[in-house]
Amino acid sequence: MDVMSAIISAAKNKHTVTIQYRDAKGQVSTRVTEPYELREDSYWGYCHMRGSIRNFKLASILNATEDPTTFTPRWPIQISQGE
Repeated sequence: MDVMSAIISAAKNKHTVTIQYRDAKGQVSTRVTEPYELREDSYWGYCHMRGSIRNFKLASILNATEDPTTFTPRWPIQISQGE
């Protein structure tokens, strides 16, 4: 499953998404996120590691996996299957 498909499916199912993300300095980290929005080239998710909503560049997400863990949305989820 590709990055976009994993995020869209997780949003639909209210599941968390684990991403591997390369930051601007080139460092790779693994983040557990709650999916909230896809906007142009960005993914907005609540990052459990940082404890806040974060903007991730889609091009910098190396891998995304839908987790079986469900979450109660903190905000409206603005991701649809038509993304």
